[in-house]
Amino acid sequence: MSAAILPGLNVRRFRYDNQNVTGTIPSGISVANTLGRMEEAETDNCSVPYTPMTDEWFSYDANGRVTGVYEMTPHSGGYYHTTAVYYKNGQLQTLSGIPGYTAYSFGLDGNGRANTMSQGSTTFINGVQRNAAGEPTAVNVSTAGDQDTYAYDPNTGRMTSYTFTVNGKTDTGVLQWNPSGTVRQLSITDTFNSGGSQVCIFTYDDLARLITDNCGSSLWSQTYSYDDYDNLTKTGNPGTSWIPGYNAANNRYLSIGAIYDGDGRLQYDSINTYGWSPYGKMASVRAGTSAATCGSSGTCLTYDALGRMVEKSVNATYSEILYSPIGRTSIMSGASTVTSSQIPLPGGLSAYVTGSGGTGTRGINHVDWLGSVRLQTTLSARAKVFDTAYTPYGENYDSFGTVQPADFTGDLQDIVAGLFDTPNRELAQTQDRWLSPDPAGHGWNLYAYPTDPNRNVDPTGLYPARMFASMWGCMWCGIRPPTFSEQDDDPDGLHAKLIAYRAQNQQTIKGVPAECQGCTSEKKAAIAAEKYAVGQTRAAAKKNRYEEFGGWVITKDGKTFTYTRPVTFGEDSNFYPGKVTVPEGYAEVASYHTHPDPGSWGEGFSARDMAWANRNQMDIYVGMSYSGNVRQYVPGRTRDNGLNGVSGDLIYTIP
Repeated sequence: MSAAILPGLNVRRFRYDNQNVTGTIPSGISVANTLGRMEEAETDNCSVPYTPMTDEWFSYDANGRVTGVYEMTPHSGGYYHTTAVYYKNGQLQTLSGIPGYTAYSFGLDGNGRANTMSQGSTTFINGVQRNAAGEPTAVNVSTAGDQDTYAYDPNTGRMTSYTFTVNGKTDTGVLQWNPSGTVRQLSITDTFNSGGSQVCIFTYDDLARLITDNCGSSLWSQTYSYDDYDNLTKTGNPGTSWIPGYNAANNRYLSIGAIYDGDGRLQYDSINTYGWSPYGKMASVRAGTSAATCGSSGTCLTYDALGRMVEKSVNATYSEILYSPIGRTSIMSGASTVTSSQIPLPGGLSAYVTGSGGTGTRGINHVDWLGSVRLQTTLSARAKVFDTAYTPYGENYDSFGTVQPADFTGDLQDIVAGLFDTPNRELAQTQDRWLSPDPAGHGWNLYAYPTDPNRNVDPTGLYPARMFASMWGCMWCGIRPPTFSEQDDDPDGLHAKLIAYRAQNQQTIKGVPAECQGCTSEKKAAIAAEKYAVGQTRAAAKKNRYEEFGGWVITKDGKTFTYTRPVTFGEDSNFYPGKVTVPEGYAEVASYHTHPDPGSWGEGFSARDMAWANRNQMDIYVGMSYSGNVRQYVPGRTRDNGLNGVSGDLIYTIP
């Protein structure tokens, strides 16, 4: 399968089932268990014979876990080859193949969770204690008694404190939460550096948007304000200010001389000049008003077929990013020189290592409740490398030592200092928002970062997720490999992972039964529900909010039916029936939701809708805001009706 070819753009190609792009598997590459799975992901300039610009090959075990990755970039000097071995439960056992490195080995606790990590005779993590919810309460670093500890509220599960203890010194943060779930206060006691001790007070408006971050009049203090579309303005005293002015029609910068391209991506923001590829990826960046000249001035970027940055040039110097079976792993300089590696550790920490074989500086990254690295210490000398604080939106301040890497909620700055990278777009560290629109099209402001960043993060650049307790729910409680979807339009399974991630982090909404006169069948109740829900969907669209509404069709006795009143999770392409409670005394017999799309492309059921129905063996209904059509899907009976390639029996049309 090949992607569409666009002018001036390398084509992306994906091969499955023991096929390959060039006709010959490159020498030295051997892959296994590729039947029904992606074997190769390649980019080239579409000239025959094909000459890969980037090329990756994947090997699997019998269960579909990625066991080997071969990776080539324009200046890598050949293919990197990394491998992984897994335990029977899918947890990572060994990671090998980083050039010059010996293998990293992981051990499990009695419940099959990652518990230890070592490299040869060097122990990085010596055990993890967890509470009943599986959250780490103590992470033992090395064998000399160093330890990170975490405490949680027993009622809400929110983290209440973290303490990093290394060589007799501690860095402790105590969190106080408001009843609404916002962070009221963070008190830091730092014996590594007395200047790191501080008390930060946070306040919010009636919409739970952060409006003040006060860490002391001599240290850091910022005030935030928002317009009706969550466009942020901030004033620092002390601290940075950002007052760009906004265009209410499109949420873009108004008064700083900013320039946007036709797709709404920043080309100039008064700081840098940016270039973009037709795939929506940042292609170049250079400070000032001049565009980068690749290989000469500024920073230029190369991406693989999966949309990941794999190489960059800074002026005339090239570096590569090595991706192993567990994801981004190392920064390279050519075929065999490893500049640095970042390895996930059991319990939520990570190792940042440099030098030959990764044995030069072995740093341990200690993380707070959001997964941000506030302290790095050396494994052997047990000494501070850096000690830093983060503002809620990701600015470093009150730093001791060189902060490397800057790691905010798990996002790094691989492209250029000041931009946090996610798989889909870049977050400007001092502007507190994204440089390009949300490619998922979520929300009424496609540039806005979550307005309560003390509890909401956006690890993919697609959708904010609420981290009620900590980052443990989505990070490194265990260390599992990524898997690849077999869908041609989502070769790395990112969309499927994102949907699962969103569902996991959605709040549960109470289902309230509606009155449904004359609803003597499931279908009648579903039509009544869709009338109600489509009305709400259309009303929201008039306010420029495109959201799916839905709920359950329910019954008490199997003779009379009703439905739960329509609710929304605020998303334009997803609804989560499992997050709506079924009222006491009722049983759910079907689910229903709407499609808010303002055109015919939203007609019918998505593949995900039908998969849900088939998996749960339950009917599903959808109402289209655009056409008013209400469609039914019955597992095992409904067939493709040919309309836009989707399924659904038309049962009613709402005026």
